[in-house]
Amino acid sequence: MLEVMYNDPLWLFLYFQPDFYGVSNRVDWQARRDEQIIVYNATLAM
Repeated sequence: MLEVMYNDPLWLFLYFQPDFYGVSNRVDWQARRDEQIIVYNATLAM
């Protein structure tokens, strides 16, 4: 896929990589807009 994007640059602007996260009622955590995952911000909900 990277080779196609390199050879045909118009694809680069059309490609969007969505973020997928697992969910649990036991974990209290919010996703960040910059896609960084900082584990220290996650807590266990009791």
